[in-house]
Amino acid sequence: MEVNYNILILCGICIFFLIVNAVQMWQNAKRERELFDRLLLSNEEYLNNRVRMSLKTEKTQYIGEIDADKTGDELSVD
Repeated sequence: MEVNYNILILCGICIFFLIVNAVQMWQNAKRERELFDRLLLSNEEYLNNRVRMSLKTEKTQYIGEIDADKTGDELSVD
């Protein structure tokens, strides 16, 4: 039995694009829910909730120090 590699490659590409589409739909739905919540809440309430949520997440720890140049355009890592 001969395997037609063109058909296998085409099926793989279709599956890849289906997965990418599903991920984008999930991200868009999440973004829409967040925007809808912003519309329903006043700005102060939204900011208070976002600050509270950000305090619950863990902070990333850096190894070494990051020093900003005087221009502020470039960062050097020591």
